[in-house]
Amino acid sequence: MAAHQSGNHDMAIEIFTEILEENPGDGKVMYNLANVYADKEMYEKAIPLYRQALELDDSVASAWYNLGNCYHDTQDFEPAITSYQRCVDLKPGFVEAWFNKGLAELELGQLEEAERSYKEAINISDDFHQAWYNLACVYARMDDLVRIVECLQKAMEISSDLDYKSMISDDPYFTKYVELEEFKDLLV
Repeated sequence: MAAHQSGNHDMAIEIFTEILEENPGDGKVMYNLANVYADKEMYEKAIPLYRQALELDDSVASAWYNLGNCYHDTQDFEPAITSYQRCVDLKPGFVEAWFNKGLAELELGQLEEAERSYKEAINISDDFHQAWYNLACVYARMDDLVRIVECLQKAMEISSDLDYKSMISDDPYFTKYVELEEFKDLLV
């Protein structure tokens, strides 16, 4: 673990692999080795290790979350959603899992599901400005100007240090709205 935490991924891989050779059924070692591979963006090695670890113990929310992140990073959104759902089933307050589930659902155009996921994230952490912003993206896809503006105002209010005005102006979700009066007020 120390090698992984210190950023020495190659040494961590070597150590965890040796331990796993001696104890092939050790789910914690599989999980830790998968984490190292995921950190190195070696998802083709991380995913099967997370799956093996979860076959041994499917009650580890962080393993489901990390597996979901691997699937998401490889743009395999359906299994990402399934993994995030398993995570929040185990740990309903896992705000990042709700948020990432919303990201994957938005990617697939599952707008009602994405809306629910972002709202869950916001219910857990009302000051999660990224969830408010992404909820506005969902409402843009639904063509709901009133709720877009409400969510963007909330995101901007929470995180006034970010340049949301530039982000909004450059975001393709909002392109068709930037010239509307109701929307221009956000960008002033």
